[in-house]
This record gives sequence, structure tokens and C-alpha cells, in this order.
Amino acid sequence: MSLVADIAVDRGPLRLRAELRVESGETVALVGPNGAGKTSLLLAIAGLLRIDRGAISLDGRLLDGGAGGPFVPTAARHIGVVFQQHLLLPHLSVLDNVAYGPRSRGRPRSEARAAAADWLDRVGVGEPWHDARPATLSGGQSQRVALARALATAPALLLLDEPLAAVDASARLELRRELRAHLAGFRGPRILVAHHVEDALALADRVVVLEAGRVVQCGTLEELVRCPRSPYVADLVGLNCFVGTCRGGVVEVGDAHLTVVSPLDGEVVVTVHPRAVSLFPARPAGSPRNVWSAPVDGLEPSLDRVRVRLGGVLPLVAEVTPAAVAELGLAPGRVVWVAIKATELGVSAR
Repeated sequence: MSLVADIAVDRGPLRLRAELRVESGETVALVGPNGAGKTSLLLAIAGLLRIDRGAISLDGRLLDGGAGGPFVPTAARHIGVVFQQHLLLPHLSVLDNVAYGPRSRGRPRSEARAAAADWLDRVGVGEPWHDARPATLSGGQSQRVALARALATAPALLLLDEPLAAVDASARLELRRELRAHLAGFRGPRILVAHHVEDALALADRVVVLEAGRVVQCGTLEELVRCPRSPYVADLVGLNCFVGTCRGGVVEVGDAHLTVVSPLDGEVVVTVHPRAVSLFPARPAGSPRNVWSAPVDGLEPSLDRVRVRLGGVLPLVAEVTPAAVAELGLAPGRVVWVAIKATELGVSAR
């Protein structure tokens, strides 16, 4: 079973043009900046947003053929959806929230409630909570109930819109592990919208990056790290990324020039890990081929390192130790010297 979508949606400022294929047993994460079209793509697949052109099909069944074409309503698509805000029915108990789906598909009340109880047990919401109202649940419990409700209908496709958004940081890691286990046990295609890159990388087999309504890159974490196709993707995986023109081992990026070790000529993408960016209080002597001065725009502590955002002709990020911050006297506005070895710059054709 597979989901295949090739769609166009025009709504206000949004111009969504996206192609997507997800196989049975595969989890794909949709990531991108705010307004990129992630949730709109999910809503179109769910049947909550009609596409203007293109087609969406599941297991060879056409769900939406665009304006004037066939259209299968949401209730008939056999899709499970976990919304960002979970949207549990406040007047129903936890058990009846989960039983609602099977009941709507014609199962007797006793069977639907038995199935709901089974799913609640599977996701870790025990019997003492079955009669509770949604308002009394924690964010983690609400997320588990929403997932159980989506799975209780035995859907062919599972859609999750930022499923961990309502969970506090202390419960996030545990729930992420639990969600990964539940997804692994679901046989159909799975698509999730992720705001935190850690969620995408921990839960998904592949990552699809949307920017301004377009798919700019699709691949595994290793593929994205090896060759990010935009500055957003590079930042997503923790790299610096520049697009420029390479001639004779020199890449021109705006007013800056980078010496690289590459036989490529033409438009290229250059990447460098922040830890390969060295900072000095004065112009360094020695072997680095790329040296220039730059102002410090900001400092961002990150575990045992500090990310130093640099401005100037070639804005980028360096990672240094807290001891180096003190030694160099790094602070916003401070001017430092930047050095990068040519061998540390990755170059790929664009």
C-alpha cells in the first residue's frame, strides 16, 4: 500500500506545489519554516482541504482529482488523524472519545468500547482514566488518547500534525520513544508534521523539506547532511551552507570568495560544519586558505558548546567551547578573525 500525491493548492498567499510518495510501513516527516505549507499538505491528504489540480491516491484509489474531479470525503478515506491540539471531544469520557471512531463505522457500542479499552491500554492510559474527561488529562495523556482514537478505526493511513506540540519538555523524550514504537507497529504509510528537528529525525525514515510551498529536498538524515540543498536544510542539520559559482577552485558567494578543493565549475552548494570554523583574536598565520574578519552577531549556548553567529560578508555559525568564548572575549559586536581550511569545505553541484 502506498500514498501518492501530486498536488497544487492556491489559498490566499499560499501556493502549494508538492509531490509526495509514502510506502507502507514508512514514516515520512514534513518539515519547513512557518507558512511553508506543511499542515495544508496534510489537510489536503486528509480531505479537509480540496486541491485545485493534481491527484491524491491511496493504494491505487483516487481520493481527490482536483477541481471538477472525483473527491472522497474525509469520513470515507479510512485515514487516522492526530491533530496538533488533539481535539478530543470535551463532553465524552476518554473511553468514549476513542470508541467514537469504531462506533461511527457501525460497530456495536459494546464492541467499540472494548476496542477502545484495548487501545488505551496499549498506549499506556490505564482503566482508572477511562471515565475521565479530556480537561483533566495532562498533555502527554491527551496525546496518547488522541493516538489511540486515530488507531482504533484500523486506518489505512496515519497522519500526525505536530503530535508532540502539546507535550511539555520533561515528557517529550519518553513520549517520543513511545510514539516511535507505536508507529513501528502500524503497517500503513505514516506522515507527520514536525516542528522540532529532533522529532523528525527520531521518528521518521525520510524527511521531506517544504519551503514556500515547494519540496526542496527529500531524503534520509545522512543524505540531508551530505548534501543540503538550501540554507534552511543546512541549518536544520546543523551545517553552514552557501550557494555560489565555482571557477578554478574558488567559489564566489556574493562579495566573498572561498578557496575549495573541488574540480567542479558552475553553480555549486558549499557546506561546512560549525566546528570546522576557527576563530582568532588577530589574523592567524599558517595554512588556512580562507581567512577574513567578521563581527559577532550573537551567542547561543548548546550543551557543551556555544554557537557563535557571525555577520559580515559571509554570515555563518561557528561552534566553540565555553572556555574559548572567555579566552576570546566573545560578545555581540566583537570583531574576530575567521579561518576555514579548504579541505573542510564540502562542494556539490547544484
